[in-house]
Amino acid sequence: MLAGLALSLATMTGVPAPSPLMLSTGSVQPLPPLVIAQAQEKVVVRGLLSYRERIALPPNAVAIVEIRETSEAKGTLIAVQKIELKGRQVPIPFALEVDTRRLEAGRTYALRGGIVIDGRPTWATEPVPVNPAGIPSDVGNLRLTAFRPAGFVSQLQCGDQPVSIGFRQNQMRLQVGSQTWWMDPVPVASGSKFVAVNDPTTTFWGKERTATVVVAGKPLPECMPRDRRAAETTSFQARGNEPSWLLEVSGTELTLDLNFGKVRLVAANVTRQRASGLTRYLATAGDKPIAVTVRDEICTDSMSGMPFPNRVTVRVGDQSLQGCGGSPASLFQGATWVVEDINGRGVIDNSRVTLTFGPDGRVAGLGSCNNYTGGYTLTGESLKIGQVASTMKACAPALMNQETAFFTILRDVQRFEVRPDGALVLLTGNSRSLLARKASPFP
Repeated sequence: MLAGLALSLATMTGVPAPSPLMLSTGSVQPLPPLVIAQAQEKVVVRGLLSYRERIALPPNAVAIVEIRETSEAKGTLIAVQKIELKGRQVPIPFALEVDTRRLEAGRTYALRGGIVIDGRPTWATEPVPVNPAGIPSDVGNLRLTAFRPAGFVSQLQCGDQPVSIGFRQNQMRLQVGSQTWWMDPVPVASGSKFVAVNDPTTTFWGKERTATVVVAGKPLPECMPRDRRAAETTSFQARGNEPSWLLEVSGTELTLDLNFGKVRLVAANVTRQRASGLTRYLATAGDKPIAVTVRDEICTDSMSGMPFPNRVTVRVGDQSLQGCGGSPASLFQGATWVVEDINGRGVIDNSRVTLTFGPDGRVAGLGSCNNYTGGYTLTGESLKIGQVASTMKACAPALMNQETAFFTILRDVQRFEVRPDGALVLLTGNSRSLLARKASPFP
């Protein structure tokens, strides 16, 4: 049903709907069914959406209440109400108009409410089964609970074996095939190591660029992120300017567009060579040899200013082309970043301000006093964060002032940089900045 909410939102905003699996809460028992009377063709279902937490909703939050068919996978939408909150807070009254002629005997339906922020489901009720035989005019107070996925998920490739990892608080969730383990961290001299609960023979040891996974005492081949910035996956893109060129490697095929696509070279015989800190692709397109060298160095696009994880050189015959490649998002996603400076004023001693960017377009962390969550958008030229929702705790005035300064800059972020020492810098249009560094896995 939450997938249905996402589908409704996608229609309204153009934001792609998240996978239903990503929207499962699964911890609250189903509510008793509503009974819908078919004496009237049109019925208005009234109620309230509320939650217990003291968390303020941002002005751009949207409440959605809907009824969907649940007896088929596509979840046909029967009725929906969208409420732009514009600063209103819970409880949120709703009045959902239902055309009872769309409810068919023998099929199952459910009502659900939710709140979306920046195009992402943030709060949701449990689905309430609907009986096509009748409906009360008031369903009362429907409790919203925070949507909390099991941490940000990363996809790895260990030889031919796909592996996924996610995090919840200080534990890691490891999935290999159909098997899943929860794992606890253990101190190591370098990297991050986790050991499965009640199974010391199953471990995960992540280094800066690779990971080692051992399942029941048997090590898997070396693991790498599927979208790793070293361009060691089966798909890689790079580009350059003056002259313009665009390279794509997919499997064993290489495509190189030159002069704004007026010239295209295609090779189907790509070989890949790996060495420390670089990857080479070798191919021949017709009678032209092509050699691509991908270095693991931060590269800034000369036109957009966007940082990329790889510096790329392409040689086509006697011609040499320079540019950048890889996914800019891989430079900041997944890690916890600890803010060390807020617009040149540092941070208060012993205070903590953090950011974590997930691959699902969500950003979350600690603002100084309150936890927060919001959405971010990465385009070819910018990184934008916008409004965030936060808890409403009160702390010492100095911490509250620091948090306000942090949130003010965060919502105005327009782009990012990665410095040679690995620091992440978030910048606004008028050069205000946040500087952060990756948190150590173990304090």
